[in-house]
Amino acid sequence: MRAVRWLLLLSIFAVMSVQASWTLDNDRSKFYFTFTKNTHLATTATFERLKGSISEKGNASLYIDLASLESGIVKRDNRLRDLFFKVVDFPMAEVSVRLSKRIKKKIIEGETAPVQVSAKVALNGKQVRMRPELSVFEHKNGDIEVSSVQPILLNASAFGYDEQVQTLVDLAGVNNISKTVMINFRLYYHQNPDEIELLVTDPMSENS
Repeated sequence: MRAVRWLLLLSIFAVMSVQASWTLDNDRSKFYFTFTKNTHLATTATFERLKGSISEKGNASLYIDLASLESGIVKRDNRLRDLFFKVVDFPMAEVSVRLSKRIKKKIIEGETAPVQVSAKVALNGKQVRMRPELSVFEHKNGDIEVSSVQPILLNASAFGYDEQVQTLVDLAGVNNISKTVMINFRLYYHQNPDEIELLVTDPMSENS
C-alpha cells in the first residue's frame, strides 16, 4: 500500500511538470516603447495595462491595452491614443508566441536562458511575424520572467501607420518622426495557484 501511495505522489509531480501554466502579473511587468523626432530627440512611453498567460503547452500570449499609454504629457498621450493608435477602432495589440520543446528544455530554475522565438504581432488590423531574442528566468517558486535582450525594432509602415505618422508630424510641427520604434519589456508571470496546490497536497495523509 505504501508503494501505491508513493506512486500517486510521483504522479502528482508528473502532472505538475506537464500542466504548469502562468498568468501575467501586471503590477510587476513593464512595457516601454521609444520613438524619435527631429532625428535625435527620443521619447519613451509605457503601457500600464497588460494581460497575458503561458499555457501548459507553451503557448504564450500578451495583450496590450493601447489606451493605457503614458508618456508624461497629456496632450501627446491623447494624440497617440486617438490619432495614431486609433484606440476606438483598435483598442488592443496582441503578441503570441509558441515555445517549442527545445526552448523549454533550455529554461532551468534559477538560471537565465537566452532564447530566440517566433512571434506574431497583431496591431492596427495587421499581423507581422518576428524572431526576437528573449531572456527567460525561472524563479524557485515557479514564476517566470521574460524580458527583451536588446531593443526590438518595429517598423510603423509594416503595420500601416504611415498616414498616422505624418498626422503627428504636422500637429507637432516637427521635421520628422522616425517610423522605427524601439520596444523593451520585462514581463513577470505567476505560476497559477491551483497547480501550486497540487504540489503541496500530501496523498499519504489519507487513511489506509
